[in-house]
Amino acid sequence: MSKRRQSQPTSGHYAQKISRCLEKVSRASGYHPPVVFQDWLQVVEACLDTLPAHLTALVESGRLAEDPLAIAQTFSQLRFRYPPKSDNTSQDVWSLFSQAFALLLDSAAPGLWAYTDDQLGPDVLGQIYQTYVYPPGPSRWNAAYYTPWTLARTLACLNISDGARLVHERLKQACQHPDNILAQATLLTGLTIDDPQEARTWFFNYVLPASFPHYTPIRVGDPAGVGSGVLLLAAATAFPDWAVLLNLVTFSGVDNDPIAVKMARINCALYGLNGYFLKFVPALQTLYANEHASVLPPRSPTEAYQQAVNIYKQRHPTNPPPLSPSFEELFKQTT
Repeated sequence: MSKRRQSQPTSGHYAQKISRCLEKVSRASGYHPPVVFQDWLQVVEACLDTLPAHLTALVESGRLAEDPLAIAQTFSQLRFRYPPKSDNTSQDVWSLFSQAFALLLDSAAPGLWAYTDDQLGPDVLGQIYQTYVYPPGPSRWNAAYYTPWTLARTLACLNISDGARLVHERLKQACQHPDNILAQATLLTGLTIDDPQEARTWFFNYVLPASFPHYTPIRVGDPAGVGSGVLLLAAATAFPDWAVLLNLVTFSGVDNDPIAVKMARINCALYGLNGYFLKFVPALQTLYANEHASVLPPRSPTEAYQQAVNIYKQRHPTNPPPLSPSFEELFKQTT
């Protein structure tokens, strides 16, 4: 289980710094906080969706991939809302969006399980939504209130009392499938290993891969309004981190607020739910083969992003970013 570094700021610290960036965007553009926040969420979602493909392209060709049509249209629409101006206002806006995105990545770097005992929890987006976008007050009838992290954790523990046992039972069923003779053999062999470290290595290197063809993921859902996804994040902490990051447990939710859906999707990606980190494995396997580099699969988007930045710096000189926004231009601004 990952632990937050002693010097690592709380999620509240990141929520405040991101809110300040978005406040500056609001002042520079004249748009109200809800509009700015929604636009920034589109930037974050687009970048996270395309990051695996861009890392793969960097490894294979040394250049970023072309933005998919839907992503290109998103940036085009946002460019229309924040057009280039002679006074560099637009460039400042996109720089602020980029800074806010980098802060969000940094907040997730310690991993979800580092926040299990944290009072505020990992939901930076939910904190921003409640304090910056729709702050509470007597005149704010539309103020947002999401489930506090401590309550979400309590509910998760009540509903999922032993997540590790559930995963191991499901793995055992997969290994005992009549057609999975290889898994049965590897499981029996593992039972003869006395050394705990060797047994752990055998489990991850042989038992898990052998069980995958017949493994059915555990499904966790929030059908009552997913909000920012805090209940899904809390539920994830009730399972071993490796089970969640390897997609042995899947998470889903519904909400009638499209902003809430975006926040939940982003939070799930930030913390590796639903196999997000697995999307980087092909690129890193290629990097191993092509450059014999010592690179481990990322445990957070920050690690993946930094690996991509390092590759980009090695192969391209630093150029000033143009005013027109795209993933590549945002990418360069944070390098």
